[in-house]
Amino acid sequence: MKKIKLLNAVFLVSLFLTISVSIWLYFQLSREIGNISFQKEHSDSPHFRLCPDNKIYQYYSVNTSFVGGRNAIREEIYKFLKVLDDKDHSFSGYVTTRFIVNCNGEIDRIRIKSVNSHFQDYSINAASSNLIIQAIRRLKNFIPGQSSNGQSVNSYFQLNFKIEAGEIIDIF
Repeated sequence: MKKIKLLNAVFLVSLFLTISVSIWLYFQLSREIGNISFQKEHSDSPHFRLCPDNKIYQYYSVNTSFVGGRNAIREEIYKFLKVLDDKDHSFSGYVTTRFIVNCNGEIDRIRIKSVNSHFQDYSINAASSNLIIQAIRRLKNFIPGQSSNGQSVNSYFQLNFKIEAGEIIDIF
């Protein structure tokens, strides 16, 4: 009888640990977009909705695109933004942005990660991050990805900015 009680206790502790770790992992990973963590200073729109199945595909596997391609993206962003905030005027490196394009072509959940020209982590200031996010939010001509059966799906999309002395040199 004591062995059964011991086994039950071990089982309950194991179950509790498994559930605790699962919940912790969920909260750790649910705030990331393609391994770029959520930044508290940038809020996600409460109105943005994923399409019903909630799956998010990689843009290259479902052919998510922008009307006019990458050149049109560059032109749209350059209309609004060419230079980062004054506090980042000496920054040279790369800024990677990753966001979700839902099945309606709407975008949100924008995440930013930056590295200097030696590929070491670097945090651009909040004003520069906000400028980049505002520029991306102005992009309205995304064509959502298509599943193999032709249905529009949610997908990630990524834009990289090459920066030299605070100026955007290229977007790819």
